[in-house]
Amino acid sequence: MEMENFKSMVERNEGIIINYFVKGDTNAKAENINSKIQRFIMMNQGTRDKEFFYFRLAKLFTSAPQNRI
Repeated sequence: MEMENFKSMVERNEGIIINYFVKGDTNAKAENINSKIQRFIMMNQGTRDKEFFYFRLAKLFTSAPQNRI
């Protein structure tokens, strides 16, 4: 059963797996951004003004690259 699940997972993601070995492409950049967003959310837990929170989040991730976190 476990091997069947593994086989079906590999078949579902075959294109992505092959792409990694052919081109070296990964989703590391997206994972890094996700991590930074999650860290930002945790640091701003309890923020009452959601509009300002979303403004800061957008400003942080759409401006020129800087080490802000």
